[in-house]
Amino acid sequence: MRACVTDSELVSPWSAVDRMSTVTRFCAWCLEEFLPLDRETLFTPDTVERYVLTGMRDLQPSCRRTHRSQLSAIGRTITRRAPWPPARTGLARNRLATPYTPAQVAGYLEAAGQQSTPVRTRAAFGLLAAGLGAGLMPGEHLTITGRSLATTERGITVLSIAGIRPRAILVLAAYAPLLHTLAARHPGEPLIGPTHNTDKNRLNHLLPSRL
Repeated sequence: MRACVTDSELVSPWSAVDRMSTVTRFCAWCLEEFLPLDRETLFTPDTVERYVLTGMRDLQPSCRRTHRSQLSAIGRTITRRAPWPPARTGLARNRLATPYTPAQVAGYLEAAGQQSTPVRTRAAFGLLAAGLGAGLMPGEHLTITGRSLATTERGITVLSIAGIRPRAILVLAAYAPLLHTLAARHPGEPLIGPTHNTDKNRLNHLLPSRL
């Protein structure tokens, strides 16, 4: 059992402990079934599937799926003749988006200043300053006003967010002046501009077409 686990391409000590428990239980069932303790005989798709169906009836379905997955992974790595099908390629997990380059940011700011109307220009600068400077989620842009901004004694700009995720965010220094300018000009309104749209996509009505 130990050799099977050791040869199964472990990724951490914790996975070794977990797999040892799974293999121990599996081998105990194999002994009860009078199966020879040979890895090429035990770690086959048919034997593992029979074990899942008959040897783990006391476990929850989620636990049985976990054991099957572990035994299949072990079987693929420690056998040479067992007819294991190719492992499925898992879907890639969502990753953080690649940060904008300075050139990209400069291009967006330039496009914001070239909008067709003052309203669209204000919305563009507000979206960029709050998004790049404070990492706001889309719906949160609609809630911030000039009163949401504050400056600490050390000169750090803080943006207070209400709603379902209330929190205080430290604004990056590069974008703080732009937010303060918008706040000074429109202290009681959303920094990206007022809107009369009430549907869930109302932010989309303010998105400048060139951004």
